[in-house]
Amino acid sequence: MEEEFTFFIGVKHSIGVANGRDAIEIAFRFLGVGSRGCDYGFLYRCRDRCSKAHIRGYLKNS
Repeated sequence: MEEEFTFFIGVKHSIGVANGRDAIEIAFRFLGVGSRGCDYGFLYRCRDRCSKAHIRGYLKNS
């Protein structure tokens, strides 16, 4: 499936993830977020409410 999607969107590489949280965590790891002691926060929409995302220690509680 990943190979077909990669070809369809015209890129060299792609990966399949189980959910959006996995996608965000992989993106953060790639960008090095949290590896330099940086504090990043963001909101994501979950049905009718907004919740703060705390990804496996990458984001600090606030």
